[in-house]
Parts: sequence; structure tokens; C-alpha cells
Amino acid sequence: MFRDYNITFTNRFDGIKLFGKLSLPSLDNKCPCVILISGSGPQNRDQNIQGHKIFKDIAHYFTNNGIAVLRFDDRGVEKSEGVFENAFLEDFKKDVISAFYFLEDYPLIDNRYIGALGHSIGGLVASMTAVELKNRISFLVSLAGPAMIGYKLYINQHELISKIRGAKSNEITKITDSNKKLCDLILKTNNNIELMKKIKYLLLENYKDKSILLRWFLSIRLYILFYLNKKAYEVYTQPWFKEWLFLNPKDFWNKVECPVLAVSGEKDLQVPPQNLDLIKKYIQQGGNNNIVTHSFNNMNHLFQNADKGLPEEYVKINSSISIEVLEYVRNWINSIVQDGTTPINV
Repeated sequence: MFRDYNITFTNRFDGIKLFGKLSLPSLDNKCPCVILISGSGPQNRDQNIQGHKIFKDIAHYFTNNGIAVLRFDDRGVEKSEGVFENAFLEDFKKDVISAFYFLEDYPLIDNRYIGALGHSIGGLVASMTAVELKNRISFLVSLAGPAMIGYKLYINQHELISKIRGAKSNEITKITDSNKKLCDLILKTNNNIELMKKIKYLLLENYKDKSILLRWFLSIRLYILFYLNKKAYEVYTQPWFKEWLFLNPKDFWNKVECPVLAVSGEKDLQVPPQNLDLIKKYIQQGGNNNIVTHSFNNMNHLFQNADKGLPEEYVKINSSISIEVLEYVRNWINSIVQDGTTPINV
């Protein structure tokens, strides 16, 4: 059994209040704690993706096994103050740092063992946080965190997804060219209204080799879809996304000094498992050998047992994050706490 407490802490850098939940084991002893850092897009404290409450499931598993968990609504989401759409990755990092300071003084938390666990781009934010806090943070867990430059990863993930969906090589080439142009537009266009117009024109280019009648029909269809999915396209105008596109994760991973566990799913098409090799390489280049990596068979970006690993499969899979993964991470964290210095390869 465990206890859930609604908590509020303030970002000490810009003063916004963040709301979340601290889950504590039922014992009254001081315990290690993990701060959960969400992936891309506005997420609440449960990181609800396609009906799967990933962070809630992580929190309940860890807390039932003696590890406290703090998770919070992203800035601008549900109860938390701030505006998500105006935030940079730096702002997300400061939110996590403020959560760390909140935990340092919490009576039932062993402040010698406060770590960060980030999923997807949250893994990158975790590395940024660890660099800022240096030796004050005791461990870092990356669940499908990126190590490739955002621009390259964006191109790569769309190529992989298109291939698994059955696209032919010439179609994949067109998709890649279009995505490269899209990334260039995002990086070069400062005015967001102008950017949205240019994205619309770029999408219309895909129909230039069609007949006049078909081009007219497809362009009308595109405008309707563009309007209905406006929020999905508006992500390209948000500061954190633009920042991520040209940011090199190497600049952070090779400065991380604490023990690191980086895991991935072999069927992850969004942050492919090749990123694990880069994370390990960058961390070791920085002189830190406390790095363990592991890739799980048949698992997707959410660490579910998957068929092909496509994003559209998430909603069809009944299970949430795999117990096998949670057990692996728990054992690794426990090894740090028990040993006090160096993690054990589990």
C-alpha cells in the first residue's frame, strides 16, 4: 500500500505554481524518490497517452516497492500555472529543478537519493536537469530519451514509421524531402502566422503532379484537415519544439556526472534504440562510466509489447507500461541506494 498527497511547489525562477502528486510508501522511514518528467506535448501528472496513464502506473508500482514518486502537471496544464505553448526546454528544466528543491526539505524523503526519470524528450530534460544540479542529483533514468539532434531524429522517425506502414521507397523519399523542408521552414521563420502559411503551401506542393481537378479536390481536403488539426500543426510554432530541432543532446549527456540508466524498446519508431548507443558514448566521453543501457524486445515507445511499434497501435493495446521494464528500473535504483556509490548492472 501507499499514500498519495496532492502537492504544490513554486518554480523559484519565474514564480509560477505547479501542482502534482507525491506518492509515498506506507512505511514511515525516509525513502528514495524519483521525479517524473513527461515527454513531448502538454501532459498532466499521469501522462495520459491514448488512455494509458503511464506516469500513474509508474508511480504506483515504484511506491508499492519502497520508492517515492513526485509527478506534476506540466506548466499550463490542468491545475499548473504558466503557458505551455510559450515555454522553452529551459523552462521545463527549471520546473524539475524546483521539484527537486521541494523534495530536498520533505520530511519522509531521503535527500541523498533523489533522482529524475524522463520519458522521451523528458529524458533529454532529465539530462539538462542533472547537468544543472551536478552531484546533487543521485541518479537519472531515461525511458526512450533522445541523443540524436532533433532535426535528424524528426526525419528519422518519420522515415521509419512510413516504412513500417508499407510506403514504397519513392514515397519515403518524398516524405523525407518534405520533412526536411518543413524543418528548414521552422528554423528560418520567426513569425508564427507566416510559418503556418508556409507549412500549408508546403503541404500543397505534394499535389503539384496531380491533375487540375484532383489537385483542386485534394487542396480543399487539405484546408479542411489543416483547420481541424490546427493544434497539431501549431506545435511547430512553439519555442520548445524549435529549440529541440537544433539542440544537440550531446552537449548535456557528456556533462552528466550521476549514475545513468537508459532503456529503450526495440520496436520504438519515435526514438529508435540506436539512441542508446549515442547516450552511452556521450556519457563515457565526458568521463562518466556509471552508465547502463538496455533494449527490451518487442516493445514500443511507451514500453508496451507491440506488433509493429506504430503510434496508432497504442490505443489498441490493453496493457500499460510493461512490468518487466518497471522491475528492471526498480532493481537498478535499489542497487544505487544499497551500494551508495556505484550502480550494479542488473
